[in-house]
Amino acid sequence: MAVQFTKEENCLKELVCTFYEYSTGDSNKETLTVDEFKKMVKHDFPNLMKDRSFEELMKTVDKNKDNEMKFSEYWTVIGSLAKECKREEKKKH
Repeated sequence: MAVQFTKEENCLKELVCTFYEYSTGDSNKETLTVDEFKKMVKHDFPNLMKDRSFEELMKTVDKNKDNEMKFSEYWTVIGSLAKECKREEKKKH
């Protein structure tokens, strides 16, 4: 019998799948290059990222300065975007 994920669990799963969908452009499937990150942001987060610089955000989260974004670094970006969503939702209430 298949497990029925909750709406929230499916959202998390989708974010993980998005990372792997875009990390396939080079030989390292466990990281996003700057170009892969740009492509992902333009397609999947255009509204939340419209006023941000890709390069500056990459520099901020790329802790080891290897010009690649590991999953943990990607998750930092997702957290930042979630905070932005929270601010927008708070304005409505």
